[in-house]
Amino acid sequence: MRILNDVGSMISKDTLWKAIIEDFFPEMMAFFYPDSLDQLDLSEPEFLDNELQQLFPESVSNRRHADKLVKVRYANGPDLWLFIHIEVQGYRDKAFAGRMFQYFYRIFDRYRVPIEALALFTDKNRNYHPRAYEATGLKTEMSYRFHTYKLLDQDRESLEADSNPFALVMLTVWDMLHADKLKQADQDKDDVLMELKISLFRNLLSRGYDRKTIVRLLRFIKYYTSFADPEMNRKFDQVVSTTSNQHPMGINELVEQELKKQAFAEGKEEGKEEGKEELLRDHITSLLCRGFTEESVVDLLKAPAALVSEIAKELRQQGKME
Repeated sequence: MRILNDVGSMISKDTLWKAIIEDFFPEMMAFFYPDSLDQLDLSEPEFLDNELQQLFPESVSNRRHADKLVKVRYANGPDLWLFIHIEVQGYRDKAFAGRMFQYFYRIFDRYRVPIEALALFTDKNRNYHPRAYEATGLKTEMSYRFHTYKLLDQDRESLEADSNPFALVMLTVWDMLHADKLKQADQDKDDVLMELKISLFRNLLSRGYDRKTIVRLLRFIKYYTSFADPEMNRKFDQVVSTTSNQHPMGINELVEQELKKQAFAEGKEEGKEEGKEELLRDHITSLLCRGFTEESVVDLLKAPAALVSEIAKELRQQGKME
């Protein structure tokens, strides 16, 4: 198990999407469903990541998209539920509509509750926008339509003017999709990304969000599109500190520092497998004790799932995590 020196390269886009959806789920619903909020109780959403993996075990290892399944109550009854299936799709996939229908029938077959499906397209192909899956027989036909949002078709000014934190998430991705178009002939792409990220960070500070919101959105802005040169991450950190006149750092930034220290220590331990194993176990333990889920630890550290589960079990027995 090799721990990469650049922390940003360890955080995949699907991991970022899953985290931002959980961090800002009510805000996300307000962004995509502004006319339906009075029908739902969003105070205690239940994220069914484990259940989703059980329903689709064959896709866990080769999944290249972010998916979430969320259980929420209807506002007019304590025993009325809605399951919300969310897909973030960043590339053209001819089988996408069929996969959306497959998710629908497997979820419905398991839980027998109403399902709302949202497909968020973050790709660069303007002609790619599947909205439904249809199948026909002789005298039988079926059409499954789902709610979609094509980011490439959105107006940047509207996103920038929206005070919803999730609008800033959309603005970040919109800017990154258009980064190539902003590049001058003699300009390095990293320089373009730096300008975009600094602009987004300043926009973030101007909105008056609380510290927790700033930290979570800053993580997304910083890592959604990686610099080719890892040194640019340090330059961006310096701009963040100088611009805000403080260090708006939280748990995610502390994790970054620990990962960097671990990468340095691993370099000194090159060839000593036992030492690297001990370092990895220590870091898994640290993240789990800080409240990270087993799935997020596996994604972040690229650690074996069996090892993470083993350590989590030991910590629960010791009363160090729930």
